[in-house]
Amino acid sequence: MEAFGGHYKIILASASPRRMEILRKRSVPFDVVPARISELNGGENPRLECSKNALMKAESVARENPGRTVLGADTIVILDGRMYGKPRDGEEAFLMLKSLSGRIHSVFTAGAIARLEGGLLLSREFSLETKVEFKKLSDEKIREYMSKVDVFDKAGAYAAQENGSMIISKVEGDFENVMGLSGELAVRELGNFFKIHGFGRG
Repeated sequence: MEAFGGHYKIILASASPRRMEILRKRSVPFDVVPARISELNGGENPRLECSKNALMKAESVARENPGRTVLGADTIVILDGRMYGKPRDGEEAFLMLKSLSGRIHSVFTAGAIARLEGGLLLSREFSLETKVEFKKLSDEKIREYMSKVDVFDKAGAYAAQENGSMIISKVEGDFENVMGLSGELAVRELGNFFKIHGFGRG
């Protein structure tokens, strides 16, 4: 799928600038139609909820756009079995970063591809987990980071690609996955989806 660009136009069911950047980097043509769903959160199985959220996003937009291939994604931060989503306010963001300080956590991104074709809803799911180690952060360093980065629309209240060197000591695995989507994996899965179902265009 190296020659992806210009041949398949998909819909990205997300308004995330990071996901858009990742797809553009790989010359994937796309339209943006953010999903309007109520996301699952707070359950006993964060990874399963994340995967379900990604699938719900993709399927919701696919139902509204028959004949179009839709990519949905959801990203969560997991520490000690607890899910860290987007913080509701500054206090929660501060507490999230304080909890992650000096620890190794997982960033789990689930993706889903869906398409409504001839009345049949087709779908494919994928996921990837990356380990991230935080530096030991003082309260002052956390506040400094929060002053430089918009933490409210990011799982775990941080963005690895925005002043990440202030808080991160090591990333084990796919860095883009921490940003919200592994471009390499997404392109491969989209290619498999088109091949399996015999679609010439997204």
